[in-house]
Amino acid sequence: MTPTLLKYDVSEAYQGYIRVVFKIGIDLQFWNNFLKYSISAYQEKEASRREIFSSLFGAYDIDVNNDTGYLKLHEESRTINISELQEYREQFFGWVINSSIVKIYIAIETVLTQTIWVTYYPSNPNPQEKKKNAERLLKEIRTSLRTAGHNDETKNNHHIIEFLTLKSIEYEKFLKKPIRVDLKTTWRDFFELVSILRNIVSHVGSKIAPDTLNEIKSKAKDIFERHFDNKEDEYGELHLVAVQARIGDFINLMNDFTLNTLKIVRNEKDFRFLNMK
Repeated sequence: MTPTLLKYDVSEAYQGYIRVVFKIGIDLQFWNNFLKYSISAYQEKEASRREIFSSLFGAYDIDVNNDTGYLKLHEESRTINISELQEYREQFFGWVINSSIVKIYIAIETVLTQTIWVTYYPSNPNPQEKKKNAERLLKEIRTSLRTAGHNDETKNNHHIIEFLTLKSIEYEKFLKKPIRVDLKTTWRDFFELVSILRNIVSHVGSKIAPDTLNEIKSKAKDIFERHFDNKEDEYGELHLVAVQARIGDFINLMNDFTLNTLKIVRNEKDFRFLNMK
């Protein structure tokens, strides 16, 4: 089947993707480096280890019968000393990076869905405008998969990847390729990894269960260990932690996956159709 070429719509979806990812990349790179050097300069100026911040956890205990509430405080408190600022900077950007993965994943999901709509179901209403439009597109995708004897499972957006491989032999070839010549992880397994990371951050607060870690390593061990780690917190729980110096490379891989998917689905030879030279 030859896709219907509606370049304006694909470009519009792409522009939405690039705005999200470009801003995230700039924010992570600039603010992490700016704070790192600003903290160093501040620590040189302030030689003492003095406390500069403290906090208590509290909430109002509300009596619904009397319309009264009393502030109650937990016994635990937190303080930050000047000497600890770099450590807290790393912790802060740790959860910012994890949240960024979720945001980029949503952008990928959106641009792929829009591309499927524009390419294969152009007569359908825009799935981004109404929930029922998105549900209609999902139903048609799953129906196409079942009719062709393919798995229509929606977990980790398997249905999107499966649908695109159904429509394009070239895309199926792409998914089987290793993401880099020195790595074993394929593009299909890379997308699966990003989906699992999204779930870890969104649904379990970045905690990694042993079986989830085993699943990751069975699919994308090399790329995961290059860009992430799992560290035990003060309560003995394992958490997803990005290697901050390499997170830019991981974002670049997400861009490579997304834009090459667009290129192949749209039957383009290179990125010029996306105004990239």
